[in-house]
Amino acid sequence: GYLFVATRPTEKIRNEVALIMNFDLKESADHQAVIGNTPYDLVAKGKNLWVKTPAEEPRLVEAMRRAADMTVKGVSAKNNATTDKYSLKGFG
Repeated sequence: GYLFVATRPTEKIRNEVALIMNFDLKESADHQAVIGNTPYDLVAKGKNLWVKTPAEEPRLVEAMRRAADMTVKGVSAKNNATTDKYSLKGFG
């Protein structure tokens, strides 16, 4: 899977955090990105995850700038709990 932050000025989108996993996710399950002790709720659609509350994206991006890593917890469509860790070294 991979993580990216998109900016699309023509759509007035700035710092949209998105993750694409290598498997389908259970859409009705709770998914979270965790930096330090702070969780950020995510919403799933297919293999994709986005921040559930877009107003939290600036706070998440700022936390990503300061942190060394981020853990993403979720549930696959096959009902398996998953945990992925992303290095944030070099994130700017």
